[in-house]
Amino acid sequence: MKHEPSSELLEYASAYVDQRLDAQQLAALEEILRNDAEARRIFAQFLHDHAALQWHYIDTGTTSQDVLGWLEQDGEAQRSQKQGMSGMAWVAMAACLLIGLVVSWFVSPGWHEDSAEQKALVKSEVQAEAKAQGVAETKAEAIAEIKSTAAYLIRKEGNILLNGVPLGADDSSLKPGDTLALEQGLLELVFRETDVHVIAVPPLKMTVVSNTALKLESGELKLHVPPQGVGFEVETQERKIIDLGTSFVVSTHSRQSQILSQVLVLDGKILVEDTPGGEQLALEKGEVASFSKGSKLEVKRRMLEGLPDFSAPMPGAVTKDSLRGRFFAFGNDTNLPARTFPLVDHMGAHFLPLVEGGFSDEAALAGLQEGHTLAFDGIAGAHGKLADYARSEDASHHKSWMMWYQGKVKAPKPGRYRFWGYADNYLLVAINGKPVFNGSRFDTALREELAVKSQRHPAFPCFNAKAGIASGEWIELGDEPVQIDILFGEMGNRYTSGILQIERDGDQYPHSYWGQPQWPLFLTQKPSEQRAANFKQLNLYLENSLRGSFSIPEDDIWRLVE
Repeated sequence: MKHEPSSELLEYASAYVDQRLDAQQLAALEEILRNDAEARRIFAQFLHDHAALQWHYIDTGTTSQDVLGWLEQDGEAQRSQKQGMSGMAWVAMAACLLIGLVVSWFVSPGWHEDSAEQKALVKSEVQAEAKAQGVAETKAEAIAEIKSTAAYLIRKEGNILLNGVPLGADDSSLKPGDTLALEQGLLELVFRETDVHVIAVPPLKMTVVSNTALKLESGELKLHVPPQGVGFEVETQERKIIDLGTSFVVSTHSRQSQILSQVLVLDGKILVEDTPGGEQLALEKGEVASFSKGSKLEVKRRMLEGLPDFSAPMPGAVTKDSLRGRFFAFGNDTNLPARTFPLVDHMGAHFLPLVEGGFSDEAALAGLQEGHTLAFDGIAGAHGKLADYARSEDASHHKSWMMWYQGKVKAPKPGRYRFWGYADNYLLVAINGKPVFNGSRFDTALREELAVKSQRHPAFPCFNAKAGIASGEWIELGDEPVQIDILFGEMGNRYTSGILQIERDGDQYPHSYWGQPQWPLFLTQKPSEQRAANFKQLNLYLENSLRGSFSIPEDDIWRLVE
């Protein structure tokens, strides 16, 4: 049974989104979240509700009165209504970023922490050594912490040197003081307790300082820092870069006998020392700081392209090569309960019986308003206008909606396949009535109530999931066509975003700069000239902002049979 949120947690959550927490309060909040899984769930849902409210205000087609007509109006909402548009946009984007970061708590694998046996072994060894040398027990415990694992290698490609010798096949734990060198290839590590993910590319030489810090002498790093890792430090060229909960890239290399360093903020904010040991300057998303030894920072603004909206223009009718897309929304006369905490997923609840019944019984959808039929031409990027094109005049413009794409398709060639992707909020794929992929967000009914295998990959970026893209289970497909059903939609707004890709086991795909395979988008027809241009724009966004991308090889396009 889920317990009610404590007043302390709600007070901390409210202050967190308003950036009113002092250091002591932030430490208290982190302690609660680190030790209580239910508190983490409640906190994440609080952030979701906050972001949903703010996005309603930002939507230029929505008035405050429209929003407050179905959201519970309280003092905080009224105060938010009086803020300027730019301030509201900043708050909403910050809240959405926080949501993505918080999700990393839900997917933290067990190897982020040493086992009790490992800790006990280290402690006993240190205590025995300390006793022999007459060292106090309290000091021995401090030494044991220093000797504990600071980080773990979770991906190793190429020739890697650990402390000057080739990395062994079983080497995965890194302790403070360990050095890594990489001439070619790629490696990824995750830091203990802080869950900071680092992807490194050559020519690399770096030192693990602790589970909260590293030193980069050469090479390039991409870091993703969740809330519990705030304060993580990267030292390079006598400078300290301090993270404030974000994603950023740090590079150090030689040029004309001079060592040059650069840091690019992909999301959030960092602090960088203007001069070694001097004043700390704040850098935000899109800003780049360059410096060499002894020099001052040179800060420039790099324009990162916004997430393209791919819903305009949308095909108005199903073609011979596209899946049939049916649109569902609540009617204008539907009275949903007042805003609750946590946010209730009314739309997902309607579709649960459909999914559980193998997509054969539509009885649960009888209370929904069906709109115009649209063709499927892939799920990628933002879909800010899709609902407006598809909804009927009797459907509400300010409540959740769902697209249900269906049809019979044939795989490009026989083999084992699996889907990749993620959406904010709904994305589910079923083959022959059985769900095989669930990329829906964590707080949706489709994610919480359905037992569908899904794995998250924090190392692989996704524009609407800071904790990484998701993958489904492998499915075996032959020459026979199969029925496919795809659900894609939004729990509370007009705007939604997502991406759906497909991988064939054994096929080789090009890789992005950071080692992410460029899996093909799932498509049933060759993109039009306009659509191809949109895909190119999205790829530029992914490469510039997240360092990931996708491909569209013609021989990987699926064929619609009926």
